[in-house]
Amino acid sequence: MRTVPVLFAFLASACTQTGVFQGRVVDGLTNKPVSGVGLAAKAPAASNIDCQVAQATSGPDGTYQFDKICVGEKYTLTAAEGTTQHLSDLPGVTVQAGQPTKAMGDIKAWSLPADVGMYVFSNGTYTAMRANADVRRAFLWESQDTVRAPTTLPKTEPRVDSGDWLVMMGDRYLERVKFFPLIKSDVRKFDKKGDEETAAAWWYVGMEFTSDTDYKRVEATPDPAKVVNLTVGENKIRFIRGDAVPAGHYAALADMDRRMTVVTFGPDAKPLADQ
Repeated sequence: MRTVPVLFAFLASACTQTGVFQGRVVDGLTNKPVSGVGLAAKAPAASNIDCQVAQATSGPDGTYQFDKICVGEKYTLTAAEGTTQHLSDLPGVTVQAGQPTKAMGDIKAWSLPADVGMYVFSNGTYTAMRANADVRRAFLWESQDTVRAPTTLPKTEPRVDSGDWLVMMGDRYLERVKFFPLIKSDVRKFDKKGDEETAAAWWYVGMEFTSDTDYKRVEATPDPAKVVNLTVGENKIRFIRGDAVPAGHYAALADMDRRMTVVTFGPDAKPLADQ
């Protein structure tokens, strides 16, 4: 008599209907298909233990397929153990008997830097950007306002080509660090504690001179259509495509920084040291 409940449970398990769930994984920046991404569909509250977990992996064209999703159960889709990418836009999963159910949208896969900082992301590889020039400040002629400039020009500088991305991760970089074009000026006259100081032709941070007393400040404004913002846990990340600003040399720094990072956008700009 005790075997009856066991037999009933076995029959219930065997009679569970399953369906198929399909979708695609694409790169979060390029929208190109991404293969080899492991996915897990979980329904921990499912009464049938065979329905609680299913796994799939994206193929060469980025598509994935769960072949045995239990009909009527609500699944949560996550990255499978060992998956290195961060996944966003994960769909809810429920299937009906009959035709395969297709996801409403693509899953986006993101390769992220290991730590906060500023990076060049090129061909799937992150390269950290370091400060490469000290900041010099000078009083503008007949003014208490100041201008900033690199004290020396770096021999090499990071480059962000059209298909690359400049990546900023962490509150300091997103909220405080700004980009300014480095603009070359002819010989300029400055005020050094009431005394005249003359500087040879040089590069200035976001300052366009027409004379010693006539100038305007310029800040780089990336094309918003070429900027991607992402939040992962407590970290905010910004991706700026290499053609989001005009080709040229830029300085990245916060207001009171003593050092700056000189960076080149675009493939055609010559290094500052060669100009």
